Amino acid sequence: MTAIRPLFVVLAALAVLAGCATMPPPATEERPFDSPQLDDAEAAQRLGDTTSAITLLHMAADQAPAPTRTRLRLEAAVLATQLADDMDAPDPPGRAASPATQALREMLAIRQAADRSDPDKARSLARLEGQVSARIEPLRRLWEGQSRMAAGEYAKAVTVLTGIDDAPQASATHRLTAESVLWRALIALDGTQADDWPAPATANTDLGGWKELADGVARHALNPDATRRFLRQWRRRHPQHPATGMLLTRIRLMQRADLSPARRVAVLLPLSGELANAGALIQRGILAAYHASDSQRRPRRLDFIDTGEAGLPPRFAYQRALNQGAGQVIGPLRKAAVRELARNLDRSRPTIALNRLETRPPADRLPGFYQFGLAPEDDARTMAEAARRLGYQRLAVLRRADDWGRRVGQAFRDALTDRDGRIAEVVSYSPEAQDLAVPIRQLLNLDASDGRHERIQSITGTRLRFEARRRMDIDGVFVAARQPDARLVLPQIRFHRGIGLPVLGVADAHDEQPAAEVNNDLEGLMLPRLPWLMGRNPDPGSQRARQQLDAAGLESQHRLLALGVDAYNLLSRIDALLRYPSLRTAGATGTLAVDTRQRIRRTTPVMEITPDGLRPVNLPEKTEVEDGQSTNREGR
Repeated sequence: MTAIRPLFVVLAALAVLAGCATMPPPATEERPFDSPQLDDAEAAQRLGDTTSAITLLHMAADQAPAPTRTRLRLEAAVLATQLADDMDAPDPPGRAASPATQALREMLAIRQAADRSDPDKARSLARLEGQVSARIEPLRRLWEGQSRMAAGEYAKAVTVLTGIDDAPQASATHRLTAESVLWRALIALDGTQADDWPAPATANTDLGGWKELADGVARHALNPDATRRFLRQWRRRHPQHPATGMLLTRIRLMQRADLSPARRVAVLLPLSGELANAGALIQRGILAAYHASDSQRRPRRLDFIDTGEAGLPPRFAYQRALNQGAGQVIGPLRKAAVRELARNLDRSRPTIALNRLETRPPADRLPGFYQFGLAPEDDARTMAEAARRLGYQRLAVLRRADDWGRRVGQAFRDALTDRDGRIAEVVSYSPEAQDLAVPIRQLLNLDASDGRHERIQSITGTRLRFEARRRMDIDGVFVAARQPDARLVLPQIRFHRGIGLPVLGVADAHDEQPAAEVNNDLEGLMLPRLPWLMGRNPDPGSQRARQQLDAAGLESQHRLLALGVDAYNLLSRIDALLRYPSLRTAGATGTLAVDTRQRIRRTTPVMEITPDGLRPVNLPEKTEVEDGQSTNREGR
């Protein structure tokens, strides 16, 4: 049979439906109706020949009684929405002849309704389950799954779309389209709690196979060889799983694209002026990582553009980078420059800024804009997680009375309370003060103890022997302090009855190369430490970069070198980190991940200061680094 061209089919469907407006309302019930054309229409639909299926439905409708005739023509109109760029058929007026006819009219209305939200569409389509024929059910499921996906209801989308495999009339086109949406929903579920997954997701079900596939692909997203091995093993374990070979091939192609940096990269750094030394250290780290990377997967060119006093303003430096053909950008460094760039960002060029903004940039400027740096807030979050693992549930906070102390203290508080921890008290101190007795005694409730002693003496009129006692309702103290005031805080906490009380801090409290007397003053303080500064880099790329610096006889013990190394390595990892929320990668500055605001978060190993130097703190629970490696936090 000669296939009718798609546009003609759609126009014919619209004309027939318009004609239905003048017909009298059909009967309320349909009688059984069989036709060879219906069988042929179902066969054509299974083969993906939608045009022929529509034609055959119209031929069958011409022979059917009025109630069934209307329904078959509506079915043809529903199928026609897949043609001519998903053109929608109008909803014909008149009362529905049967529940099936009304369901079809509602499907068409839902499809073309611009004023319905995606959750409303999904719920409306779900209510139509069982009310449409087997010919239309695959399309109903597909539409519901797409609406669930658009509404962020990923688990429900997975449940609906996996059901298409059980629909006998689902064509190859239906299955491939559903598979594409289903895979995006599975990736969106990556990193969520098990309770968020639809049930049952056991290993011996199709859904369990999907979950295993999604988890494995996310786990190996930064390692193509590991991904290839995993996919082979997964297929051997699930030989009858409905996932197509086309999807498995597409997964590998997507991974290859994710891990390929741009051919030309621009780096915006202050190479003159007051930040020239910082810019030079970051530049050196970037170059070390560049020469240590695989020559087949590195950018063909790095362009360094000065944004310092003798260079270009950030906006013009960025424009020069675009004019030179940069596909990715690293920088700028200064916070004001990052803020300026965020307002003028060309979203087509992924940009890894080397500082953080305190406020979120405009929503329409976020795509492709990543914020990365050595923010002390990351240290605070790391220590909140360390407190949780060590069993410290209730802590007091002592912080500097400035903006830095406020931000660090708030980051610790938010991270601790998000995981069911509690903050007993927050006390601030002046960074210029030498005697911190007043804020520390307030923090430890020693002033309250003194008050009780004075009241008892006044009541009894007797001079009593007294020793102040600190509060016992806290598990430890978090100190948001920088050098050199951290060296005042720790000894005075110990002096004011704080001996044996766990104290947690941030990296800024400790020098990168401290003298022995510094370690004595800070003894017992637990704080994060960059892997780069400890000489232990779980990331092979970081190890090779350090070897490059050592071989050239250049200084390698500086945190800004680590920032440059990770900024370069993120060029080929950022897309995968963004795609898979659970993905983590080892770096010179810590274990890195991308959050929902496109900020690169760092989790750093925790160390304890001793008179002999730093030693690792044993944190319970194994932490996996998802780039083909698995590491344990070092024991104390």
